Amino acid sequence: MEPQYIALLLLTSCFYFLYRLMPSLQEPTRAVPGPFVARFSSLWYFSRLYSGQFHDENVELHEKWGNIVRLAPNMYSIDDPEATKILYGPGTRFWKSDWYSVWGSPAIASVNLFALQDTKVHASVRRQYASYFAMSSVVGYEDYIDNVTDVFCAKLEEYAAAATVIDFGHWLQCYAFDVIAKITFGERFGFLDAGHDIGSIMSNLESFGLYSTLTGVYPCIHRLISRLNPKQANNYLVDFTVSKLEARRIAFEQGKPLPDTLDFCTKFAVANEKSPETFSPLHVIVGAGSNIAAGSETTSIALSSILANLLNSPTVLQKVRQEIKNARDKGAVSRPITFAQAQGLKYLQAVVKEGMRLHPSAALPLWRNVPEGGATIAGQYFRAGTVVGINPWVAHRNQSIFGPDAKSFRPERWLEASSEQAAAMERYWIPFGMGARTCIGKNISFLEISKLLPELVQRFDLEQVEPQEMKNINRWFVKQKNFKVRFKARDDF
Repeated sequence: MEPQYIALLLLTSCFYFLYRLMPSLQEPTRAVPGPFVARFSSLWYFSRLYSGQFHDENVELHEKWGNIVRLAPNMYSIDDPEATKILYGPGTRFWKSDWYSVWGSPAIASVNLFALQDTKVHASVRRQYASYFAMSSVVGYEDYIDNVTDVFCAKLEEYAAAATVIDFGHWLQCYAFDVIAKITFGERFGFLDAGHDIGSIMSNLESFGLYSTLTGVYPCIHRLISRLNPKQANNYLVDFTVSKLEARRIAFEQGKPLPDTLDFCTKFAVANEKSPETFSPLHVIVGAGSNIAAGSETTSIALSSILANLLNSPTVLQKVRQEIKNARDKGAVSRPITFAQAQGLKYLQAVVKEGMRLHPSAALPLWRNVPEGGATIAGQYFRAGTVVGINPWVAHRNQSIFGPDAKSFRPERWLEASSEQAAAMERYWIPFGMGARTCIGKNISFLEISKLLPELVQRFDLEQVEPQEMKNINRWFVKQKNFKVRFKARDDF
């Protein structure tokens, strides 16, 4: 290449660099630290999301640079307990950012609770679903969960008899899928019978998680794909749900009686019949589909975390078993255990809370747009339109809240804390989000976990095999891979 062309190329590059640099030097956030490339481009953040390890990297960034870190030219990760009230508390004016817009197709955008950005619209839609997900309603599905738990434990007994090592994370997801199908459609999918990914639902959800996590950085890509290909990656779940709804409709037309306990799908259909203008067929489809999409992975991830930590903490596991035995000897718990009885097992509940603290299912910043007028967060002023968020994975490792051993599994922290410290931990414990945007299905997850854990630890001795092979992959949900476990039936059950 001729020298003059080389010089021109270098000069052009310098001008482009200055063009990108100057705006950042004039911003009130110009002094906020972070990776150098993140000051000019979102590509750094995009690449770290693609790696699948951003949950740990986000923690390291805050350990290096403090409670505010730049991840992209207009995106900032926050680690400050007081910021939760500002960003996610009651009456917040911080809308969800455009990152969430890619988690739903335009066809279902108007009733997609997760993807809705406008706080007022979200509140209106959430009210339409809220009563179905209240704990007072959800506990009515205990018999359904007991039924699926019996099938699950029978399968595990087969593996125990053969001393077979299984990928427990996979089977916990099979369990969670069959539970959520049972309470949504009135029948299991059959994952526990088949033992494999029926209809590629699991792999499709993972692919959609990767797609949405990455395109959320550049939402314009999703909008383009939506125009060019309306049958995009997330439509498979809608199609699947519609097919199930149609099967239910035909069954009812043929005279099949309604069950004593109405599943979600039937309740939604009844609401649609009573008030089709306010609770449309789209509400039925999206409500049922969202149950399946979100209700399986979050619960199986939480169960995997709790159980993996128990297997690596034999003293804690023994305390859980002893607490259950003591309660059983006093006649305070039955078989199967009820949700109300499980709530009375304080150490068990501390174990659940601690497992979900160390490994929240969702582990990316919960992005919000700074509203008109700007805002001061953690002592830093941010202009309107800036995108800020707190990552639960980061929050749950905050040593000022959870103690110097915040990275350790120690359920006792929840029982030993003063009332003031316990309240502070509760406020910064956000595995399901916070405020009006708290996951609407969290009660289903709590119900499953509280009922299954006592059953597993009473019925089986569990041994993790090759623990060094277990790894986490972050696609919004941080899913465990290679959680290999060997089972042995307990004689004293």
